[in-house]
Order: sequence, then structure tokens, then C-alpha cells
Amino acid sequence: IDNVASGDIGIKLKQDQAQNALFIDQEGESIAINIDTEAQTSKGIYLDCRNQTSGAGIYIDSTGANRTTGEMLRINSDDSNNNARNLLSIINDNASATGATCLFIDQDADQNSIRIDSEATTQDVLSISHAATTEGNIVALTGCDSLTSGTILRCESDGSSATGRNLVEIVNDNVSADGALPLYIQQDGNEKCIKAEASEAAYGDIMVYLNATGRSADNAFEFLRTNTGGDSDIQHILLGD
Repeated sequence: IDNVASGDIGIKLKQDQAQNALFIDQEGESIAINIDTEAQTSKGIYLDCRNQTSGAGIYIDSTGANRTTGEMLRINSDDSNNNARNLLSIINDNASATGATCLFIDQDADQNSIRIDSEATTQDVLSISHAATTEGNIVALTGCDSLTSGTILRCESDGSSATGRNLVEIVNDNVSADGALPLYIQQDGNEKCIKAEASEAAYGDIMVYLNATGRSADNAFEFLRTNTGGDSDIQHILLGD
């Protein structure tokens, strides 16, 4: 179909029956649907599924054992323009849709659920900003009840640079937030709450460093306080082996 008149639709299918409106059976080794669009500000594909209730707007199904290294969905951009943009946006645009999860991943195989390979050098690899959370958690790792020798969170760096840096930072950046505790640990098991190890044989630095910077001299404060509810416990053991 060529030279469609202005205002006309190139192809229109109207299906009133509970059957496919369009069925493509591609038996050859080539693309089943190829769209070449010259549109700049309009959409390449638009799907209006506002009447759906429990159905899926787009459903991609792959079963059996045929798929080896192929992908289910690939979104590729090789544009050099440095304008800020999102290559993929998932938007729940109605504040009343409190039961809608923007992204759900169900991984049944023993493999990563999410993997990020980033070449960024000065920008964050994962950034959560402008969260409106008040009483909830920005990040919640819950239900990790099957752990044996595994960890809930592991932060590892094998970089050889001697540049001073913090591998983990917890910053309460507002002087008025007097009720905010930067780190809280609750230990219900009979094991250490905090353990710090220096494994280098030639280690000669400070294991724990407490520094109150910017404090006025007339403000009373304590560097360290230890409390216990028992009377017969050994409070402190300090060894220099």
C-alpha cells in the first residue's frame, strides 16, 4: 500500500469476534514484523489497552528448550546525542493505583535476577532520588529466611588505588534531624553484633576511629557508652596480643 492520502489510515482491521485480528505465521529465518518509521516526535508503536482488566497489554511467551543464547526482549540505542533521556520508562500515572507494582521479576532459576554492567566512571550506577517516602523504607530486603552461609548484602571492592575513599557511607545531612540514628543493629541471636577484622599482616592503622568534628567545647557529649541489663556480665575485654 503506497501513496495513502492525507488523513487516511493505511491499513485498518476491525475484529468483532473473540479471535485474532491479525495472525502472522513466519516459517522463514527472517523478521516477522519490520517497521521503518520516519516519525520524530510521534510513537513507533502505540497500543491502547485501556479496557483490559486482567489481560496483558503485551505478552511474549517462550516455552520449550529451543532458546539458547537468544533474548526475549532487546532494547538497543546507539545514538550519540547527550541530551538527558530515559531509554525505558515504566510509569504508574495514577496516585490511586496503590496496588500496582511498576516492575516485578520472578526468577525461578539459580541465576541473577538483575545484573548491571556499567561503564560509568563519575555517575551513580544505581540512583534512587526524590523519594516521597515518610514512614516506609526506601530499600527493604525482607524474607531472606532461607540463608545459611549466604549474606543479605555484600559490598566488595578489589581496586588497587591508594586514593582515600569510603566503601560505605551513611550520611545524615541535616543538622535539625536530631532523632535520626545513622546505623541501628538489632541482634536477636547469640552472636556478635559488630565484627571488624584487619587481615593485612603489616596492618598499622586505627581499627576504630571516633572523631567529633565541629563540636563546640561547651557542649557535653560522650564518645562511647556501654550499657547492659545484667550485673554479673564481663563488660569489656581488651587484649593486646
